[in-house]
Amino acid sequence: MPPHPIAIVTDSTCDLPPHLLAAHDIYVIPQKIVWNGVIYRDGVELSSSDFYQFLASARDLPETLPPSPAEFARYFEEAHAGADVVIALLLSSKLSQSFIHAQQAAHELDFPVFVLDTQMISLGLGFAVLAAADARSQGAPVEQILNVARQARRQTHVYFTVNTLDFLYRGGRIGGARHLIGKALSINPILTVSGGQVEPVENVRTRQRAVQRMVELAANGTNGPVRVGVTHGDAAEEAHALLDYIAHAWKPQQLIASITCPAIGAHTGPGVLSITVTPL
Repeated sequence: MPPHPIAIVTDSTCDLPPHLLAAHDIYVIPQKIVWNGVIYRDGVELSSSDFYQFLASARDLPETLPPSPAEFARYFEEAHAGADVVIALLLSSKLSQSFIHAQQAAHELDFPVFVLDTQMISLGLGFAVLAAADARSQGAPVEQILNVARQARRQTHVYFTVNTLDFLYRGGRIGGARHLIGKALSINPILTVSGGQVEPVENVRTRQRAVQRMVELAANGTNGPVRVGVTHGDAAEEAHALLDYIAHAWKPQQLIASITCPAIGAHTGPGVLSITVTPL
């Protein structure tokens, strides 16, 4: 595929599967995972499947690092090859320093780089990226592409549940769900990303009810054509059942399945399951 005059860049927390990234010519910057003193690039030296396999028996938990400003600058230069402009759509600045580092890099480069804080993560970020790529394919200029991504951010809803809040708490990504920590052993929380951070939606007693309730909440946005995604971290059976139900009950225009990337899984732990929905 020939390069576009406008390069669209995101980071590996977008959770978009490789075939969609390739089909839309989207350049991905890997986040970094630090584990037992070794630094891995998300999706490069450490795949999602290997990550959850290692996590199941790990004594020391992984940490995450954003790319440095110098690394962002190098990635932007690579994306710029053959393009006139770079648009970088990144995960929430309240969950990572990536946005700040990317802005610092952009200011040092001699070509235009537009950096947008999507205030989202996982397929919430991914859907903003796909919306931007769709707009680019229709010939939209830079500002219109950015506005389309902003609109997608506002209209996209992400609901997820985790086996334990401990990973979010220890990683400092607990957001407004901090008050749930003392109850973590007796609840199955339903969480969302709102205002750029993790926020609680509801607490239920069983995992099965948590999944059912996520479906009910997400269904509120399925009155017209929609793009829907299901991601999981070592919860394949639940994810497959959820995908089958959504495909038959909602008949979405696009249904995306993916595995939660290591850079997110390090903060959610194994068993994370999410539904993301946006209108088309």
